[in-house]
Amino acid sequence: MKLFIKTVTIETAVLIIIGLFPFLAWWTQYSRELLIAFMISLLNATAGYHIAVRFFNEKAAVFNKFVYGGMLIRIIFLIGFALFMISREYVQSVPFFIALMFFYILHQWTEITSWIKVLPNQKTGITA
Repeated sequence: MKLFIKTVTIETAVLIIIGLFPFLAWWTQYSRELLIAFMISLLNATAGYHIAVRFFNEKAAVFNKFVYGGMLIRIIFLIGFALFMISREYVQSVPFFIALMFFYILHQWTEITSWIKVLPNQKTGITA
């Protein structure tokens, strides 16, 4: 988990440094959309990383159930939350959706690369 937190922290710092000027120049009216999209995507990736690492040494059926079932529940929650926020007009739909997809792709990439670094270091046998 430490590697994941370190990677996300560095990634966030780089995003802030790179995006600070464009944000201040053009996107200040979308600050709520960006912040909400970032946080919900980060929570989604953190939950996915935790589930994958937690159940890696379980039997294949248990691992698949929790990882793929968790993935389904997480994406349903993510889409449902986005639709709720847009339908209630708490956020502007286009900037929120674009930011959510950008952060989702970025955080999923971070989650998967963190798995690749952590999971091969754990000893496991093939169990059915």
